[in-house]
Amino acid sequence: MNRIHRYVVLVAVAVLVAWFSHAIGKGAKVDQAAMAALTREKARADSAYQRTVKQLADNKEKLARLHDYDEEVADLTADISTKTAESNRLSRDIKSKSAELASLTQRVKEVKSRPTIIPAGHHVVGSYIRAGRYTVTGSSNFVVHDSSGELKVNTILGGNYGVDSYVCDLDEGDSIRAESRTYLYPWTSE
Repeated sequence: MNRIHRYVVLVAVAVLVAWFSHAIGKGAKVDQAAMAALTREKARADSAYQRTVKQLADNKEKLARLHDYDEEVADLTADISTKTAESNRLSRDIKSKSAELASLTQRVKEVKSRPTIIPAGHHVVGSYIRAGRYTVTGSSNFVVHDSSGELKVNTILGGNYGVDSYVCDLDEGDSIRAESRTYLYPWTSE
């Protein structure tokens, strides 16, 4: 080979080496920029991953609380059902007891409206005659003295000379003298 030819080959090799060196240097700069971009992207991805992990943990915690709430709702629903049944039973009991009370109240009124019948003789208020206000009927003399002996009532009931009825207050310890059967009706304003 001749010297020129060697020189051309040498120049060509130098050009090729220079070009490769330039390309490799340029590639290194490109690789550094790409590496920096990848590093930034990885940092963003890591941050997003950490946020997702935290959000997942928060959601698991919320899910656990929701599960607890579901159990509590189920318990409360069962309690409501039980209390509703109990309330219905109590309402039926109240209705039944109200009817029973009305019946008993009517019976008490009937018993209270029945007269106490005393035979002829002396009687003391408080034994089988209760203290209270009475409408008295009968057909004889009717005399009442208080516990100290003072005269409270002296009237004639029925017959030609007496009154049909007489209203008086009888107190504990009063003494009654009736000369025939006498009827003491509990006094009512009705």
